[in-house]
Amino acid sequence: LEETTFYFFVMNSKPKHVLKTHRMGLGLENVKKRLNLLYPNLYALEILEKELEYCIKLSIRLSN
Repeated sequence: LEETTFYFFVMNSKPKHVLKTHRMGLGLENVKKRLNLLYPNLYALEILEKELEYCIKLSIRLSN
């Protein structure tokens, strides 16, 4: 938490042998919908997929 912005960062490893698809999981789509409902225009979500890990960066402005 920095002033009025909440920052969240998480990294998670993934298996070496995964079938590649060009669609995001249903869970990520639901998270985006909920963020849009709860914090419209107040958040930034970045999802990075690397060879051996996923990285998620989320920031939410808690007050105007």
